[in-house]
Amino acid sequence: MVKVTFTSHNKEIYCNKGDKLLDVARNADIFIDAPCNGNVSCGKCKVRLIKGKVDTEKTHHIKDEEWNQGYILACNTKVIEDIDIEDKVIKLIRKANNRGGTDNISVAYMQLEEGEEK
Repeated sequence: MVKVTFTSHNKEIYCNKGDKLLDVARNADIFIDAPCNGNVSCGKCKVRLIKGKVDTEKTHHIKDEEWNQGYILACNTKVIEDIDIEDKVIKLIRKANNRGGTDNISVAYMQLEEGEEK
């Protein structure tokens, strides 16, 4: 078993060596946009490898500068050792006061498009 840490979600997931990173995220209920369903055709599942090594290839969806900064496609990446991953999400928290005097808290994650800021 290897450990995948999704730093944006503060979540550690254990998976088998060779599992696809996109599948690991989905199994952990971590949303990574992948409209092509992991067919390496859209480039939307771009994440950044912060630590560790993976089995992946550079595609035309990743610019040279991004590749040098550790960006990879989750659908085109197999986990081979413990890694840390950062995905482009912001955490939205909404707190609403319930009439009964208790607070309800809603948490949502939203993926940022390329060029958007937190």
